[in-house]
Amino acid sequence: MMKKWVLLLLFLSFIVMATSCNKKKPEVVVSEVTTTELTTQVTEEVTEVEPGVPEVDLHLGQAINPLTGLYISEEAAKRRPIGIMINNLKDALPQSGIAQADIIFETMVEGAICRLFAVFQDFDSTKIGPIRSARHYFLDFAFDYDALYVHYGQSPQAQAAIVQLQAPAMNGLSYLDTIMCFQDPERVRPHSTYTSFDGLMAAWDEVDFRKELKPDFVHKFAFS
Repeated sequence: MMKKWVLLLLFLSFIVMATSCNKKKPEVVVSEVTTTELTTQVTEEVTEVEPGVPEVDLHLGQAINPLTGLYISEEAAKRRPIGIMINNLKDALPQSGIAQADIIFETMVEGAICRLFAVFQDFDSTKIGPIRSARHYFLDFAFDYDALYVHYGQSPQAQAAIVQLQAPAMNGLSYLDTIMCFQDPERVRPHSTYTSFDGLMAAWDEVDFRKELKPDFVHKFAFS
């Protein structure tokens, strides 16, 4: 009996081993990875450059104002400046035209009186004033800027200095009165005398004074 059980066990073991040997090993599938090379094509953009627009000279026909450094017309820049004696008393206020002056000097004259010396280079005022009389020390301002000196009357010292220094001065209290000056009927003398750009140019034509700046004149200011 025992012998039969041993033989059965051996038989079963043989069957198990045979079955195990017949099993196939699992196949390992290797997937081929296809690498696609991406080619980037760089296209250079060709920018067509249009013909350059010529630069426009914004100051064509202009020149530097020697008193302010601002651009003005060449005609005005070449013209000799004009210095005008302006009344500065309370009864003379408000003055006219001085907003167009490039430089204004305020100086005591006598007592508690002061006057303005307004220097004009580029202007077109139709009413400037009130104009008052000259003082000899204002001539220094005129010479400093090669300016024509405009006044209405003068002190004895100013009269002597104008003659001695041969200063280019236009006195409205002369035959130039009706050419250069006019009276404001709403003002009381001596605060009623005025001039204008046109009147000054007309009077300038009547006198023998140079109208253009000296070619070699050295200005007080230097503008870049």
